[in-house]
Amino acid sequence: MTGAGGQDSVVYSMIEPKGSADTWLQTTLLLGCVTKSAANALPTQIAQIDGGVLGAKMLKQEDCYINSCKLSCEVGGAVKASFEWLALAMTTSAVTAAVAAKAKGLMILWHDASVLFNGNTYACQTWESSVENGLKLHTSQDAGTAGTQRMPEAVTPGNQKVSLTAEFKAPPTVDFLVDIPASVTLVFVASNAGGTATFSHTVGALHPVGMPTKIASGEDDVTWSVECEADYDDLTAWTFTLA
Repeated sequence: MTGAGGQDSVVYSMIEPKGSADTWLQTTLLLGCVTKSAANALPTQIAQIDGGVLGAKMLKQEDCYINSCKLSCEVGGAVKASFEWLALAMTTSAVTAAVAAKAKGLMILWHDASVLFNGNTYACQTWESSVENGLKLHTSQDAGTAGTQRMPEAVTPGNQKVSLTAEFKAPPTVDFLVDIPASVTLVFVASNAGGTATFSHTVGALHPVGMPTKIASGEDDVTWSVECEADYDDLTAWTFTLA
């Protein structure tokens, strides 16, 4: 109803439970839930994720799926993993004590690394690989259980997209001027700080999406930046091991 005597009303939309976390890579537990086993499948489900501030604002999310993941490393740093996920349920968490942190000796450090771009070294300064799963939450007008009627009913799989950005001190020999540039691969290998395991990460079958670009500002050294993407749903383009 509109006009001077009209009344306003609010209609609430679907709740979209989601979360994110940035970590130093020390284990592949979450990495194993990033990619999917088939083009039209969902990634591996994570039964429960708890997070928040202990004693207040702790939330429990259930039936979680990782929607995106980024791995990165730069000179002077360690391998970092960033995750974003969607969930089908969210309630107050019963967790009251923090889980013990992983040992610092499990971090994977830059100075013990080897970075090969198409089998060659170009004095890599920084790199970042990413997986985007394109997941979507959806619901319906079928009435659910009271108290959770605005929660999503299901997650729909999307196209998996793998991409890479990297910066090198030496210009990589990627011929972007040919009709169809050859695919490229980046391989990162490094041991953890304690020397107890080696992390290997391959991002392959990548298409360069632009010529290697010089980057410099003022008196900074010149570096070369590359951007690459894999075909949608290439399930072999982003792999890792930690052993």
